[in-house]
Amino acid sequence: MGRAKVPAFVKPFLAFSYLTQECCYDQRAFDEVESNPHNVPSDPIPHLAYGPLVESRGICSGLAWAFKTLMDEANIECICVAGFLKEDLKNGHIWNLVKIDGQYYHVDPTWGIKNDGVFISGLMQPDSMMKSSHIWEYQKYPQARGMRFDYDYIEDFLVENGNEYIDEGANEKYFFPDEIVD
Repeated sequence: MGRAKVPAFVKPFLAFSYLTQECCYDQRAFDEVESNPHNVPSDPIPHLAYGPLVESRGICSGLAWAFKTLMDEANIECICVAGFLKEDLKNGHIWNLVKIDGQYYHVDPTWGIKNDGVFISGLMQPDSMMKSSHIWEYQKYPQARGMRFDYDYIEDFLVENGNEYIDEGANEKYFFPDEIVD
Protein backbone atom coordinates (compact mmCIF):
# COMPACT_ATOMS: atom_id res chain seq x y z
CA MET A 1 0.00 0.00 0.00
CA GLY A 2 3.04 2.24 0.09
CA ARG A 3 2.71 5.23 2.37
CA ALA A 4 -0.91 5.85 1.42
CA LYS A 5 -3.22 5.98 4.42
CA VAL A 6 -6.29 4.23 3.07
CA PRO A 7 -9.50 3.80 5.09
CA ALA A 8 -9.92 0.51 6.96
CA PHE A 9 -12.77 -0.66 4.71
CA VAL A 10 -10.46 -0.54 1.65
CA LYS A 11 -7.67 -2.63 3.21
CA PRO A 12 -9.40 -6.04 2.91
CA PHE A 13 -9.97 -5.34 -0.78
CA LEU A 14 -6.32 -4.40 -1.28
CA ALA A 15 -5.09 -7.54 0.52
CA PHE A 16 -7.55 -9.65 -1.47
CA SER A 17 -6.50 -7.94 -4.71
CA TYR A 18 -2.83 -8.50 -3.90
CA LEU A 19 -3.25 -12.20 -3.09
CA THR A 20 -5.45 -12.92 -6.10
CA GLN A 21 -3.05 -11.23 -8.50
CA GLU A 22 0.26 -12.38 -7.04
CA CYS A 23 -0.44 -15.96 -5.94
CA CYS A 24 -1.35 -19.16 -7.67
CA TYR A 25 -3.36 -22.03 -6.28
CA ASP A 26 -1.07 -24.97 -5.53
CA GLN A 27 -3.11 -27.80 -7.01
CA ARG A 28 -0.37 -30.35 -6.26
CA ALA A 29 -0.59 -29.54 -2.54
CA PHE A 30 -4.38 -29.82 -2.62
CA ASP A 31 -4.24 -33.15 -4.46
CA GLU A 32 -1.84 -34.49 -1.84
CA VAL A 33 -4.18 -33.47 1.00
CA GLU A 34 -7.18 -34.89 -0.83
CA SER A 35 -5.49 -38.26 -1.40
CA ASN A 36 -3.97 -38.49 2.12
CA PRO A 37 -6.02 -36.26 4.45
CA HIS A 38 -4.53 -37.72 7.65
CA ASN A 39 -0.87 -37.51 6.59
CA VAL A 40 1.46 -34.62 7.25
CA PRO A 41 2.00 -32.78 3.94
CA SER A 42 5.33 -33.39 2.25
CA ASP A 43 5.51 -29.65 1.49
CA PRO A 44 4.04 -27.50 4.29
CA ILE A 45 4.73 -24.17 2.55
CA PRO A 46 1.39 -23.86 0.67
CA HIS A 47 -0.47 -24.47 3.95
CA LEU A 48 1.21 -21.55 5.75
CA ALA A 49 1.08 -17.76 5.27
CA TYR A 50 4.67 -18.04 4.03
CA GLY A 51 3.55 -19.85 0.87
CA PRO A 52 1.38 -17.08 -0.58
CA LEU A 53 3.36 -14.18 0.90
CA VAL A 54 6.87 -15.34 -0.02
CA GLU A 55 6.60 -18.06 -2.66
CA SER A 56 3.33 -16.84 -4.25
CA ARG A 57 1.59 -20.21 -3.94
CA GLY A 58 -0.88 -21.73 -1.55
CA ILE A 59 -4.07 -23.58 -0.84
CA CYS A 60 -6.99 -22.33 1.26
CA SER A 61 -5.22 -22.59 4.61
CA GLY A 62 -2.13 -20.73 3.45
CA LEU A 63 -4.23 -18.09 1.71
CA ALA A 64 -6.44 -17.57 4.78
CA TRP A 65 -3.38 -17.26 7.05
CA ALA A 66 -1.71 -14.91 4.57
CA PHE A 67 -4.83 -12.75 4.45
CA LYS A 68 -4.95 -12.73 8.25
CA THR A 69 -1.29 -11.73 8.38
CA LEU A 70 -1.98 -8.81 6.06
CA MET A 71 -5.00 -7.76 8.13
CA ASP A 72 -2.98 -8.03 11.36
CA GLU A 73 -0.38 -5.72 9.81
CA ALA A 74 -3.19 -3.31 8.88
CA ASN A 75 -4.58 -3.45 12.46
CA ILE A 76 -7.85 -4.99 11.31
CA GLU A 77 -9.43 -7.75 13.36
CA CYS A 78 -9.42 -10.95 11.33
CA ILE A 79 -10.41 -14.53 12.16
CA CYS A 80 -9.78 -17.71 10.18
CA VAL A 81 -12.99 -19.72 9.70
CA ALA A 82 -12.89 -23.50 9.28
CA GLY A 83 -15.68 -25.20 7.38
CA PHE A 84 -16.52 -26.66 3.99
CA LEU A 85 -17.58 -25.60 0.54
CA LYS A 86 -21.00 -27.00 -0.34
CA GLU A 87 -19.52 -28.26 -3.61
CA ASP A 88 -16.89 -30.30 -1.72
CA LEU A 89 -18.03 -31.74 1.61
CA LYS A 90 -15.13 -34.20 1.67
CA ASN A 91 -12.33 -31.65 2.11
CA GLY A 92 -12.27 -28.87 4.65
CA HIS A 93 -11.97 -25.24 3.66
CA ILE A 94 -10.64 -22.15 5.44
CA TRP A 95 -11.48 -18.50 4.82
CA ASN A 96 -11.67 -15.29 6.88
CA LEU A 97 -13.92 -12.96 8.80
CA VAL A 98 -12.86 -9.31 9.06
CA LYS A 99 -14.31 -6.70 11.37
CA ILE A 100 -14.80 -3.25 9.87
CA ASP A 101 -16.64 -0.47 11.69
CA GLY A 102 -18.07 -2.93 14.24
CA GLN A 103 -19.44 -5.38 11.66
CA TYR A 104 -18.03 -8.69 10.43
CA TYR A 105 -17.67 -9.66 6.77
CA HIS A 106 -16.54 -12.90 5.11
CA VAL A 107 -13.55 -12.87 2.77
CA ASP A 108 -12.49 -15.99 0.88
CA PRO A 109 -9.16 -15.31 -0.85
CA THR A 110 -9.10 -18.82 -2.36
CA TRP A 111 -12.07 -17.95 -4.55
CA GLY A 112 -10.16 -15.06 -6.04
CA ILE A 113 -7.20 -17.22 -6.96
CA LYS A 114 -9.09 -20.16 -8.38
CA ASN A 115 -10.83 -17.89 -10.91
CA ASP A 116 -9.45 -15.54 -13.53
CA GLY A 117 -9.13 -11.99 -12.30
CA VAL A 118 -10.11 -10.57 -8.92
CA PHE A 119 -13.22 -12.67 -8.16
CA ILE A 120 -15.22 -10.44 -5.81
CA SER A 121 -18.02 -12.88 -4.88
CA GLY A 122 -15.91 -13.99 -1.92
CA LEU A 123 -15.15 -10.45 -0.75
CA MET A 124 -16.86 -8.60 2.12
CA GLN A 125 -19.92 -10.86 2.27
CA PRO A 126 -22.48 -11.29 5.08
CA ASP A 127 -23.46 -14.72 6.42
CA SER A 128 -26.63 -14.65 4.31
CA MET A 129 -24.57 -14.61 1.09
CA MET A 130 -21.85 -17.04 2.19
CA LYS A 131 -24.36 -19.65 3.36
CA SER A 132 -25.21 -20.38 -0.26
CA SER A 133 -21.71 -21.76 -0.91
CA HIS A 134 -19.97 -22.29 2.46
CA ILE A 135 -20.77 -24.36 5.55
CA TRP A 136 -19.38 -23.62 9.02
CA GLU A 137 -20.41 -24.04 12.63
CA TYR A 138 -22.23 -20.73 12.96
CA GLN A 139 -22.18 -20.67 16.76
CA LYS A 140 -18.35 -20.79 16.85
CA TYR A 141 -17.86 -17.50 15.00
CA PRO A 142 -19.20 -13.95 15.20
CA GLN A 143 -22.17 -13.30 12.97
CA ALA A 144 -21.27 -11.50 9.76
CA ARG A 145 -24.09 -9.03 9.24
CA GLY A 146 -22.09 -6.30 7.57
CA MET A 147 -23.56 -5.09 4.29
CA ARG A 148 -22.34 -1.50 3.99
CA PHE A 149 -18.80 -2.16 2.77
CA ASP A 150 -19.57 -4.46 -0.13
CA TYR A 151 -17.53 -4.29 -3.31
CA ASP A 152 -19.81 -1.70 -4.93
CA TYR A 153 -19.21 0.67 -2.01
CA ILE A 154 -15.45 0.09 -2.14
CA GLU A 155 -15.38 0.50 -5.92
CA ASP A 156 -17.29 3.79 -5.76
CA PHE A 157 -14.85 5.05 -3.14
CA LEU A 158 -11.81 4.03 -5.19
CA VAL A 159 -13.15 5.56 -8.39
CA GLU A 160 -13.62 8.83 -6.55
CA ASN A 161 -10.46 8.77 -4.40
CA GLY A 162 -8.11 6.07 -5.71
CA ASN A 163 -5.80 8.30 -7.71
CA GLU A 164 -5.02 10.26 -4.56
CA TYR A 165 -3.59 7.08 -3.02
CA ILE A 166 -1.70 6.23 -6.19
CA ASP A 167 -0.13 9.70 -6.03
CA GLU A 168 0.94 8.91 -2.44
CA GLY A 169 2.81 5.80 -3.53
CA ALA A 170 0.17 3.03 -3.55
CA ASN A 171 0.43 0.40 -6.29
CA GLU A 172 -2.20 1.05 -8.95
CA LYS A 173 -2.33 -2.66 -9.83
CA TYR A 174 -4.03 -3.49 -6.52
CA PHE A 175 -6.32 -0.45 -6.41
CA PHE A 176 -7.48 -0.88 -10.00
CA PRO A 177 -7.04 -4.52 -11.10
CA ASP A 178 -7.28 -5.22 -14.83
CA GLU A 179 -9.94 -7.89 -14.34
CA ILE A 180 -12.80 -7.83 -11.82
CA VAL A 181 -15.03 -10.92 -11.98
CA ASP A 182 -18.37 -11.20 -10.15
